[in-house]
Amino acid sequence: MKSAPSGDKLRQWLWEAHVYPHFKRRPQTLEEHEQAALHVIQMYRRASQRTADARRKRGIAAKAHFLWRLMMVELGTWLMDFGDGFMEETKDAPLRLQLRAFLRLQNQGPPTHLAGLDPVALLIPKKLRDALESAIEALDQGEVHDLVKPERTHRHGDGWTWDQMRVRALEHVAFLCGQGLKKLEAQKRVSLAMGMGSIDTLRSWEKRGSPLRETTHGLSEKLEIARQAGRLVVEGYRDDLEADAVACRLELEGEELKAFGARYNGQFGGRTVNRGSTKGGD
Repeated sequence: MKSAPSGDKLRQWLWEAHVYPHFKRRPQTLEEHEQAALHVIQMYRRASQRTADARRKRGIAAKAHFLWRLMMVELGTWLMDFGDGFMEETKDAPLRLQLRAFLRLQNQGPPTHLAGLDPVALLIPKKLRDALESAIEALDQGEVHDLVKPERTHRHGDGWTWDQMRVRALEHVAFLCGQGLKKLEAQKRVSLAMGMGSIDTLRSWEKRGSPLRETTHGLSEKLEIARQAGRLVVEGYRDDLEADAVACRLELEGEELKAFGARYNGQFGGRTVNRGSTKGGD
């Protein structure tokens, strides 16, 4: 018995069955990729309309969903081709900027209810993947490629880590608020866990937004996601959930407040005390 096609063979088979009859050859240009993707979308839309009653009666929704996902893979391929050509490597768009742009472009994904699954599947062009792989391998040999070379700043060597820890502290406050706790009480709990003398430090960080510099979301967006994650604890999962909220809950519950506070206090507690409770810089 022949095994079912998979991987590249399955993809080739789908092209030959559904696309080649209309285009006679594999799309080469951006415009041809776009036309092919739109054709596949229209084809499955027509098929869905024709078989709507049959799907309800014969229960073949799973097959339709499978075909839809395959079509999305092809559309994703076209989108990646578009992005790759849209941002060619130049002086103003080095590899690091390109990689960051693609990662930010894909910061959302389908929510998952399984803690063992990453809710975001990432796709990046092959040349960026190769460059990143080479840069990581070179680090093992003591060589630093531009893609991972640190920028010169006037901050402590662990300044970025301190930023992320302070953001996480504010996320814990928002997470507790999402579960129904008053903000003042949430700030007290987080401050106590982090070994702070008062809540003034947390208030200063949130007011000034100082922990966030070059990040995917602004501070207000991150805290809103954390509040949504807190509501998940009380309300449970819903169909309209954002993937970011699901991922945030997994992260915040993965390292509970007590453990996070101990880690922060061990790494940066002295810095907070020595610099005063209202100074957010470093």
